[in-house]
Amino acid sequence: MPAVKKETPIPYSPLEPPEFGVRLQRANGRAGPRGGGALASFSAAEVRAPVVRQHRFFAYWTGDLGPLRETLELKPVESGDNVVLYEPYDEGVLYPGDVEGVALTCPVQTYLDLRASPARGEEAAAAIFDRCLKGAYER
Repeated sequence: MPAVKKETPIPYSPLEPPEFGVRLQRANGRAGPRGGGALASFSAAEVRAPVVRQHRFFAYWTGDLGPLRETLELKPVESGDNVVLYEPYDEGVLYPGDVEGVALTCPVQTYLDLRASPARGEEAAAAIFDRCLKGAYER
């Protein structure tokens, strides 16, 4: 788990990946002035550089969870959870990185989250670096 955040357990959503992102954006509109979130880690990478597919949704969320639970149809389950929700330690992780109207972490935050992820995180981070960040370093 990335060191910049803590996990908040919220287990299952029946939504498919594109709809999950659209609904997260809708939840942002209902979150109030101090709340909101963005797709993170593998979920953000799937939009920016779809190299590694995951069967889970990853997102940051701050503020009241009510709008998020309702909009994403979140339900507690005994097993088979598919949502990993992180509460950011500071608002910097929510620095805007939207793509086509879907709230995503910015490429740098996505890269950092993936580098700290086990399994195929390093592979996904490399794809984010190559497609989103490498050009800035080569200038």
